[in-house]
Formats: sequence, structure tokens, C-alpha cells
Amino acid sequence: MGAHSDFPPYIAAKIQSHEDELDAIWPNWRQKARFDHVDYQLKARIKWLLKRLALLTSRDEHGNPAPKDWDVLVVKDKRNPSQCYAHPVIPATGENDDSSRAPASPLLGMSS
Repeated sequence: MGAHSDFPPYIAAKIQSHEDELDAIWPNWRQKARFDHVDYQLKARIKWLLKRLALLTSRDEHGNPAPKDWDVLVVKDKRNPSQCYAHPVIPATGENDDSSRAPASPLLGMSS
């Protein structure tokens, strides 16, 4: 865990846990070995772990730890069902945050 000792302890523990799991399920992940030959469920888990690690190990423009303890959503590619993508789920920032709400339709105010 020494490589991440400048992160808050609870974040460093999550980073270590994700790295340990990757070491167990995909031993060559640190060398960026390809994993396109694995089954879908394992591929989805690997992508989830890699995205979580990228978020947890984020740093600001000055190199200071700026972890994002966000959830990650893995979605299957509709054109190629053996492929998937991991996307961060950006948390709402407050009561007035409407970034996850659909914009109102301009048709709502029109009368026919």
C-alpha cells in the first residue's frame, strides 16, 4: 500500500483491495496485457475495477491526491455483445443539481 500512502487511509484501502483482486483474476494487468479473450463477466469485472482504480487514484493538476470515490456502471455494447464499457457515475452535487434530470420539452408549453 506504500505507493498510495498519500491518499486518505480509506481510499488507500479500496485501491489496495481493487489491485489485489486484479492480481488474482488478471495477473498481467499491470503490464496492460490484453483481456479480450476472457468471458464477458470477467471482462466486465476487469473493466469495472480498472475504472474504479482510475477514479480512486485521481490527482489534481498539482499532483495532489484528488480521489473520486464514484460508482461505475458497466454497459454492454449493443452491436458487439462480447464488448462492454465502464463509465463513471457522477454523483449529484446538491439539491439544485439537475444534471441527471431530462431537460423540459419545449413542446410542453405549446398548445395545439
